[in-house]
Amino acid sequence: MIYVYIHMKTEHATYMFAAVLASIIVYQTYSLAFAQSPVTAIYAQVLPDEGFTLKATWGDAVSNMVEAGVLDPARLETILKQGYKQDMKPEWNAILKGEDAELSIDSENSVFMMYVLWTLAKHNNVSLIHESAFAQSFEGYDIGVGRAGYGDTLIINLTEEQLALARSIAQNSYRPCCGQSAANPDCSHGFAALGLIELMISQGFTENEIYGAFVKVNSFWFPSTYIQDAMYFKEAEGLEWKDVDRKLVAGPAFSSIQGAAQVKNYLQNKGY
Repeated sequence: MIYVYIHMKTEHATYMFAAVLASIIVYQTYSLAFAQSPVTAIYAQVLPDEGFTLKATWGDAVSNMVEAGVLDPARLETILKQGYKQDMKPEWNAILKGEDAELSIDSENSVFMMYVLWTLAKHNNVSLIHESAFAQSFEGYDIGVGRAGYGDTLIINLTEEQLALARSIAQNSYRPCCGQSAANPDCSHGFAALGLIELMISQGFTENEIYGAFVKVNSFWFPSTYIQDAMYFKEAEGLEWKDVDRKLVAGPAFSSIQGAAQVKNYLQNKGY
């Protein structure tokens, strides 16, 4: 079974509900079509049961958000319980209390990760966020985990060189719920992707490392898309998922809503 959380509290509730059904259909279809192929291995590469642990750490980003009032642990806990039927885990509480842990993503913490990274990018006062017309529409929006606001708190400081790299990566980082890049975040996942990019750049990670982390995190937010992508590269180019260029995967051809539709159509035309 593919683990997917239904984000009924976000503006993309309809999409996420459809993604649940699509994920099940995609997996069942591929299981039949590839009865003699390593579909189980592909699934395990895209969505391993243990998830992914990234090299990046939270540093003081979470403690800065809590201190500034943009992230309230109690309010986040309420959202997790009421909106997603999840109890706050001890390791999540430790992060909210300022523990400098490594970032990780799996089927259980994907919503927690989304909200924390969403808050980070929405409130971090850097020029990148103020350049986005889409993001500016969120100026007075309260996502429920702290206070309303937009680009109003210096959470992570980036140099001009780091901002240039963040801009470049964000402009090529898409998600299949929208046709916009993370440089123009118009949803929770767009902001969360931008938060991940800013955090990793502040810690000196390379472009390739950030694209790799982006695809890992996005895979647990949009599982059906990346299972399809892995099947496409196996069928069309004979590539194993681990060997596919993550910058290519992160871009519009494979991570946007339009790109995901084209990949799906290709596979369907091949009889899958």
